[in-house]
Amino acid sequence: MPGIRDIANAVGMSIATVSRALRDDLAVRPETRRLVQRAAEQLGYVRNAHVGELMSSIRRRNSGQFKGNLGLLWGDRVPGRTSDQRLRQIQSGIHTHAEELGYKVDEFALSDQNRDTLGRILRSRGIRGILIVVPSSSNHKPFLRFDFTAFACVSVGWGLFHPPLHTVRFDYFHAMRVALHHAHHSFGGNIAALWNASVDVRAHRATQASFLVHHPAGPCKAATLFLDSKNLRKATVMPILGKHRVRCLLVEGGVEIPPW
Repeated sequence: MPGIRDIANAVGMSIATVSRALRDDLAVRPETRRLVQRAAEQLGYVRNAHVGELMSSIRRRNSGQFKGNLGLLWGDRVPGRTSDQRLRQIQSGIHTHAEELGYKVDEFALSDQNRDTLGRILRSRGIRGILIVVPSSSNHKPFLRFDFTAFACVSVGWGLFHPPLHTVRFDYFHAMRVALHHAHHSFGGNIAALWNASVDVRAHRATQASFLVHHPAGPCKAATLFLDSKNLRKATVMPILGKHRVRCLLVEGGVEIPPW
């Protein structure tokens, strides 16, 4: 389901302006409201009445709608502008959806904190729920030094064995299967994929396995059409795309497509 951020990207405006335009705020020029509302209709945006009311109450500083504080713990450092695209997408998504549901999120890096000090900080801020982003690397030592028993914890991404926590994980295998299904409907078997294998090895393998299993042309041909974005060479890639008459390219979010 498209959101306000998608509409903002489509019309080249800020999220705040798009939000006001969708509410028919008179502070936004009529032509701007019409442009935003037309884009929303084309993208299939459907306003969530519950979220709309919640955000309105937050804007009015109605404390009765505020549900509490959440902690977001990173095993490594807190992602900044130079961090990889996937981590920044996770970070942005957590903040966006927490705000929609009435929660405030504070971020911490376990590797930078003394475990006892961090526990006191969390308790002093009234944080009882923690979202934990587990790194795709093997650097799990910071997690072993922290006592999670006093908090309600959910691991985002890949789960931890010690301590064992509930895990929310994006299903890369299923996502690729769905993408291939829709691509096959429009383009037949002329489908290739462009992926970044260096960001998350396990996610990459799950995506590649799904591409090989579900590609309509079969696994042998699909193996040739699953391309690594870090090893692209025009002299080798273009002949492959031409030979298989590729008409559709499935691209991982954040991967830059070469102009050629």
